[in-house]
Amino acid sequence: MSLWTIGLGVSVGYLIFKRGSLSAAIENQVREYEAEDDDATTEGISDRQIRKMKTLKANLRDEMFREELPPRERQALEQAEEAIEREAFEFDKGPDVLGIYLDELQYD
Repeated sequence: MSLWTIGLGVSVGYLIFKRGSLSAAIENQVREYEAEDDDATTEGISDRQIRKMKTLKANLRDEMFREELPPRERQALEQAEEAIEREAFEFDKGPDVLGIYLDELQYD
């Protein structure tokens, strides 16, 4: 057996070992992240509530606002959201494209 074949085998073995150790390290980090306590809060919202909000559907609009939010601020937020949606729709709609059919052109 030549030297390059032995080197190739050692390289493949090393890569397989590194892949296994990296995947195990990633799995451990994910497990630690998911097992963190829910006491960590951001402005009164727990981590569990934030994760739950990610799974809400669009038709559950009322549950997306906190009860403490004044109705005036909530209405302002809803109006701003609707304005952004209208602006995005107008942008996606694009300009009207006018043209002529090529078979109507007369080439002389």
